[in-house]
Formats: sequence, structure tokens, C-alpha cells
Amino acid sequence: MTVVLHIGTHKTGTTAIQRFAAANRAKLRSRGLWYPSYDEIKLFVHYGHHHIAHAIANENGNRLSIDETRRFVDHVRTNLRPGETLLISAEPFYRHILPAEGGYWAQRKAYIERLRTFFPGDDVKVLAIVRRQDTFARSLYQERIKVTKFRQTFREFIADRQPFEYYEHFRIFEEVFGTVDVLLYEDLAAAGLINAFFSHLGIDVANITGRPSANPSLPVELVEFKRILNGTPLSPDRLKEIGVLLLDKAEKAQSISRGKVDWLPVDEMAAFYDSFAETNERLRAAYLPSRPAPLFPPFVRPTGDAVPAKVDISITFNDSACNSAMGPGSQFSVSQGNPSMRLCHIDNMVGSEFFRRAVLHEFGHALGMHHEHQSPKAAFSWDKPVVYAYYAQIGWDQAFVDQWVFSKVAEDSVRATAWDPDS
Repeated sequence: MTVVLHIGTHKTGTTAIQRFAAANRAKLRSRGLWYPSYDEIKLFVHYGHHHIAHAIANENGNRLSIDETRRFVDHVRTNLRPGETLLISAEPFYRHILPAEGGYWAQRKAYIERLRTFFPGDDVKVLAIVRRQDTFARSLYQERIKVTKFRQTFREFIADRQPFEYYEHFRIFEEVFGTVDVLLYEDLAAAGLINAFFSHLGIDVANITGRPSANPSLPVELVEFKRILNGTPLSPDRLKEIGVLLLDKAEKAQSISRGKVDWLPVDEMAAFYDSFAETNERLRAAYLPSRPAPLFPPFVRPTGDAVPAKVDISITFNDSACNSAMGPGSQFSVSQGNPSMRLCHIDNMVGSEFFRRAVLHEFGHALGMHHEHQSPKAAFSWDKPVVYAYYAQIGWDQAFVDQWVFSKVAEDSVRATAWDPDS
């Protein structure tokens, strides 16, 4: 019997692996691999084992208590069949800490030592997947911006080097557990992530149909837009809705190569990756000694320009108005030789609050978002004479106010969320 603790890291196909295993629990167990769910002890079903990792870290709001965690682990250890491999998969194993004197690495060790008390014995093997640090940083950063209120710049984000110091993490895991098995994401992806991962565990899944889609990423420009939104008073639920909408738009957008559009200048990104050369060599020598150096594929400088041949949004600053075409209307405006967005001379106001509000507002329209007060679900009454008088001061007649203030968007033309009276 073997217990495999798959600890990630993040952004190395863990979600795809977990979802595949969860969708094929019975088939995998018939082949000698058990990937249990919490309903084994009459609790909820989840595709991964993140709640175990969170419980061991004493994380507030976790759905699994520490007693339930121990009961689950004891149950699966007791019911593991002779010759069977138990797979527990949760990438938060790679990042959680517990209070301890001595700084971050002492805190990591405290967490890993507590994790070990739940998985004692010589039959436990730690399995980790790593990827080149620059691509890992890009992917992890956009994920945090996409799904949370995280709002650091990329340069601020990578100033914390601890997530990228693989060797230090695995050295502690090895000290506590005795062995660490390391795979490269680049190798798995090239060979077919799902098949290669389970083949490494001795399980042939080639004839099991269905492969989960990859966890989708946002392009740089939309990540930056979401990062700015994360600094607003919008609620987490509203930000989550916007994140879903951005993903929907990104999936339909024209695919372009990374090219020159990146979080850092090329030389700075190359220097970031190169700064791990020494510890990556230690990692290779310790855990993948038969692999020729260097451990990861070399940094490749992007070529060409990332500007797509087909422009979707065209912006002018030489206008007295701030407005934007709505969604696909931007492409029509551009096709007619017109700018799709007007930003009323705000290029001279970079850094100001007005600049920030105007850019967020107009790019919201470009992404297909209407004014909240025009939502088909809006439920309030206007004091129309007051509104007419207000807009008359800037030259709007009543017909224009009726169209752009009072009218509501047709319900069958939008995907409307619950009306937000504070928007």
C-alpha cells in the first residue's frame, strides 16, 4: 500500500488532474488507485482535498473541521486495500503555514510537521509538479487577480520569492517525510498531462474517455483591468461575476501570441528567471539527478509584435466626450474607420482619480457592460423634472436623456445580474 500526497504546485494542471480523478473514482479504483471523496464519511463531495490542507492550517471558514479531517484520513487509511495506492491531492499543501518563531521557512516547517501527523508511516510519498518560475509567476498572478481581490502589481507580486523557491520547500518536505518525488509540468504537458501523471503512478488511463478543460487564463490586458477593479469598493460577489464575464469574453476573443505584451520588460523577466538558476540546479541534482542540466527549458525571448492583425478597440483622446461602443459594436466602429472609444483628453490626467474612473467605466462598456441604472432589473423611480434640469446644463435635451438615462436595456439582450442600488 502507498499513500501519495500530491501537493501541487499551483498552476501545474492540478485542477485538471483532480477533476479527472473525481469523475472516474470507480474506474481508477478498479485499476488500483483510490481517490476518495469526503462522502466516504457522510460529508460533502468535492473534486479535490483542499479542505484537508485548510483544516490542518486552522483556516477560518473551512467546511471541514480538524476532527472531521482526522476521521476522514483514519477512514481511508483503514479501508485502503492491499496493493492499492491512495491519492490525496491539494495544492494548498504547498503554501500553508503555521505560527512559529524563525520566519517563513520555520512556519512552513511547522505546517508540514503537522501534516505529517495526519499521514504517518513509511508508505507515504510526497509528489510535486513544478514549472519554470517565470511562467509559473505569470499564471499564478493572473489567477489571483482573476478570482480574488488581489491588487498588487506583478513586480510587487514577484518581490515575494518564497512561492518560487522550490528547492527550499522540498528540502523541508524531505526532512519531514523522508522522500519527495518531483515532476516537471513541461514534460507532463508535452506528453499529455492526464495520461502522463497517472502513468507515473502506474495507472493506465488512456482508454478512459473525457479530459477536463484547462483552468482558463485571462490575457494580460484583462488581468490588469480586473486588478484595477479589485481596488474599488465592489463586493467580492460582484467582482466574481465580473471575473466570469471577463473569462467569457476572453474565450471568444481572437487568440494572440504573448509577443511583447508581458508583465515586465523582456530583460527584467529573463533576469527574474535566471535568478533561480542556482537553486534550480540544486533541485535537479537532489530530485532529478538523471536529468541533464539545465532543469527547465531556457528562457525564450518573444519575437514579433503582440498587436493582432484585427483591431477590436480603437481609442482617441482628441475628443471632448468620454464614451465607448458597446461590446461587439467596437469592432463595427473600427471597421468603419472610426474610433470605438473616446477618452476626452484624459491622457493628460494619468494617475488622477478621474482617469481611473473614466478608463474603468469606458472599458466596462467595451466589454459589454451597460449602465447599472439601465438594468432590466432596476427597481426605482426617477424624479424626471430634476434629471431633465440637471442634464440641460450640459446641453442634453429630453429625448437624449430618455434614451441614455431613463430607458432600460431589453431583458432578452443581456445577461443581467441582480440589481445593485449602490453601483
